[in-house]
Amino acid sequence: MYRVEMIPKTSTNLDIIGPWTDSGRVDNSADGEYVFEQAEVVTVNNGVVFVSSRGNSYWYNLSDFYRVKAIKLGDNGQLEL
Repeated sequence: MYRVEMIPKTSTNLDIIGPWTDSGRVDNSADGEYVFEQAEVVTVNNGVVFVSSRGNSYWYNLSDFYRVKAIKLGDNGQLEL
């Protein structure tokens, strides 16, 4: 499992928030960061970020973000040190 934190560029923030909430995800962007709390898969290939979370798949253009960070979680769902 992974925790995926994504900080979008200001110019693309409004383009992301609509589809984010329309797909049933919680609007957790108040601090300017979108978070997948428990993603099964996260990959980056040729500038495309792929996230699989809760049985759904999402693709994002890496250039739309200042930062994309994937944090590996341990078996208990906590940060793996």
